This record gives sequence, C-alpha cells and structure tokens, in this order.
Amino acid sequence: MRGLCILGSLLASIASGSTLAQELPCKAEDRLAGVAAELLLNDVAPTAPQLSAAVRAAGSDLVGVRALFLPQDDPSRASAWLAGLVAKSDAPLVCGDARSSQGRLILASARAGSLELRAGRLRGSLVSGFGRPELVLQGDAGELERVSGREVLAREGFSIDPALHVSRVQLVAHGPAGPRPVAELTLAPAASARLEVHAEGPLDERGVMDVVLQLREQHGRLALREHRMARTLARAHAAEVCAQGRVAHTLAPGADPETRVARAGLVARLVGETVARARDASAALDSLWDSPSHRLTLLEPRFTHIGVGQASDPEHRTCLVVLLLAWPRYAGR
Repeated sequence: MRGLCILGSLLASIASGSTLAQELPCKAEDRLAGVAAELLLNDVAPTAPQLSAAVRAAGSDLVGVRALFLPQDDPSRASAWLAGLVAKSDAPLVCGDARSSQGRLILASARAGSLELRAGRLRGSLVSGFGRPELVLQGDAGELERVSGREVLAREGFSIDPALHVSRVQLVAHGPAGPRPVAELTLAPAASARLEVHAEGPLDERGVMDVVLQLREQHGRLALREHRMARTLARAHAAEVCAQGRVAHTLAPGADPETRVARAGLVARLVGETVARARDASAALDSLWDSPSHRLTLLEPRFTHIGVGQASDPEHRTCLVVLLLAWPRYAGR
C-alpha cells in the first residue's frame, strides 16, 4: 500500500512542478521532480552522497543540487528557502518537488549549463555570463583528462574517442563567481571515486592536508610543503564562504584566488583552489575528491605548496578551502 501511495504522489508531484515555479522564478524540471519522488520512497532526508547518486542515476546533468525536506508542507518556508537560493545563485534556478504522507521534498539547483549525449557526441550550452568552457573526462579506471570545451558548444558537438573509455564527463565554465562545474553526465559504470575519509574525531586543517598529501603520493605526485601565508589566505576565504553562504572562488568583484594571493604580496607560477561546504571537513573533502575537476586540481603535479583553511557557518557546517601554489615567493605588498 505504501508503494501505491507514493506512486500516486509521484504522479501528482511531477504535475505540481509548475505550481512550485509560480511561487518563485525557478523553472520546474520533471526529471528533478522524479528524483525527489524516488528519494521519498527510501529516505525522507537524503544525505549529500545519496542526493548526488540519485541525480546521476536519473540521468540528470545537474550539479550542486540542494534539498529541503518538510515533514509538513509549509509553503512559506519553501518560498523562503528558494528565495535564499535565488539570492545566492549565479545562474537561473531550476527545481522539482515531491509529496508523500511523510512530507514534501524540494530539490533545486542553479543551472548555468547543460550536457547531453547524442550518437556518441556531447552537446552542451551555457547561460549568459558563463564562458571559457572546459571538459574534464574521467575514464573507467579513474584517470582524468582536461580538454577544451568549445567543441561541445558547437552544433556538431564533441566526439568522444571510444578508446578513452570515458565513464564520466564534467563541463566547467567561468562565471560571475569564478570557475565551477556547470553540468555533468555519467556515461558508463565505473569504480566509485568517492574518497570516504575516515578519521577519529573531526578532521582538522592538518588532517585535511595530510590526506591530500597521501592522495598525491598514491598518484605519483611530488610532496607539497605547507605555506603559512597560503594557510592564512585559505582560512580567510573559508570564513567568507561561511559568512556569505556561497561556495565560490570569487565572492566579491576582483577577489579571485590569483588576486587574493597577489594582494598578500605573493608571486606564484600557478594558483589553484578548491572550495567546499558540507556537514564536516571529511564530507567536504570527500565531495572535492568525487568531483573530477576538483580532483584534477588537487592532483596537479606542478604545485609545490599548500595551505588549508576551515570555518564553520551558523548551521554548524564546515567550509573548507585548499589553496595550492607553485613556487611562491614573497614580493612585498
């Protein structure tokens, strides 16, 4: 009986997407509504890994999907939550919701781009304000490759070489808040890329750095040295991410990672940064490792120094920043 009840809810929720879209300027997506309904069948409050896995399993190309579960339907709370996402998003919001006897689950994400696979060719798009596209290809054995994404935006699309055995592809583009993944597709089954960090107690900044160093060693990368000023810069940005509630590299005009490093008086041949927010540092690091483009940054062989910063937001989530530099030197301010 429960299954029949939920199935009825599933059909109703897909139809109700337009109602949600009328509450706020967010475009209803039936596939996202279907994901919400499927999650309600199994878990009323999905974890971040469960949510990500459900989105991929449904064939959606969305990244950074957020969820709100309401034990009792509360339109005012739903509207306030969506309004907060709209205010912090760098692209138009899309959403889907489902209802059951257990409550209502709303899923939403900022859609800055799209990816689809047709006849062996990837085709994509970007919304206004996003450009400089790149594709990150992940093989079935976990190997990563970064290529230009210009072809994927063209009419003919990007042709995937079958010899590469690509299992996952991520479209990255630069937007108002800096570069970020804007779309992702799983093309074939592959071994899990999740890190699943296990530690006794909370993972502190030193612990995160040690895990990154171990991962680089396992993948044949040179060891990194901790850089005191990089750590200070990482902490400052982590605090700002928590304060604004936005996971981004550029939280204010002219405050991208390279500029922040230069303002501190540092000169580096290469600057890289990964940013995440999750329930704790272990989950944040796991989410970075699970993202092909972020993992590629963490494993970049040219980096020589590292700085890790953490902060906590009012909801007791951890904001994590890993700042990576190549041959930094202090040139003065």
